[in-house]
Amino acid sequence: DWGYVILPVVYDDETGEIDNDNFNEILAIVRGLASNDERIIDYFKDKNKGTSSASKERSEQFNFEVFSDYIDESLLSEQLQIKLWEKLSKFNWMPFEEAKEYIRALGLESSTEWGEYRKSVKKPFDMPSNPNIVYKDDGWISWGDWLGTGRIADQYKVYRNFEEARTYAQKLGLKSGTEWRKFCLTNALPNDIPKTPNIVYQMKGWKSMGDWLGTGMIAPKNRNFRTFKEARNFVRNLGLKSVAEWKLYCKSIERPTDIPERANRNYKNDGWNGWGDFLGTGNISNSRKNFKSFNNARIFVKPLNLKSHREWRDYLKSEKKPNDLPNTPDEVYKDKGWISWGDFLGKE
Repeated sequence: DWGYVILPVVYDDETGEIDNDNFNEILAIVRGLASNDERIIDYFKDKNKGTSSASKERSEQFNFEVFSDYIDESLLSEQLQIKLWEKLSKFNWMPFEEAKEYIRALGLESSTEWGEYRKSVKKPFDMPSNPNIVYKDDGWISWGDWLGTGRIADQYKVYRNFEEARTYAQKLGLKSGTEWRKFCLTNALPNDIPKTPNIVYQMKGWKSMGDWLGTGMIAPKNRNFRTFKEARNFVRNLGLKSVAEWKLYCKSIERPTDIPERANRNYKNDGWNGWGDFLGTGNISNSRKNFKSFNNARIFVKPLNLKSHREWRDYLKSEKKPNDLPNTPDEVYKDKGWISWGDFLGKE
């Protein structure tokens, strides 16, 4: 039977706290004793909770006294017992069922709320911060079971097979992936139909959102387009004069599905040479043209004796401007010497 455990302690009169270095030595001693006598754990547990436990009778058999010449014995004993329980509780966690019942009574709705609670001072010392790890082989099922919400993680749900789920989705009459995602935000989606069918049915029949919803739409990256030359020949016969006209054409129902709307991206490494080449207008974007240098352009313009930006625009309409002189010199020469229209035209 245990008699008295005499522990050397240094107590700080100013802060009212136990010295941590000395405490760690005490903890090591008590931890070793507790591993061989469960009455020690019961004793600190009862002291911390302030109520009698089922093991009160055993804990009362253990007498704990601390002798000190510097502080009232009862005050030091009380503080030391609390601090020791904070440490020792980690070696004697609350039973899983008891812990789960305690947590469910709190009414937490999610693992996020649990995360906030476990960081607070409200959580008992003998309640683990990571119950999914501590109780992994001792009753743990899921966070929904732990909190009592009944929610099940996606990887543990049992869904309908692909064919049945797709039949359900097609009856909704949705037209796009955007509409499907909005529908999933409502409470109308059955629990056995996944919000992310592309992931759940990835190797079980999934093809595309168009196939899932029954629209027949195929994502551009999955389509088989005509070759660049075939597409260019088709588009040139349309007689479109600009990229703006091309965009309007793409919004109509006339564009074949095997002609890409973003031809500049789809044919980027397969013959693409600009919209002027693709549409057959011959127009070349400023970024592709070889213009005069800024100084040579300014030397060329000065003898024209243009007095303003308005006269410059009139000059552009005359068709006298050479191709190597940009229509918008303020943009082309922005970081290549451009100062102002007055400087460019030679009118300070």
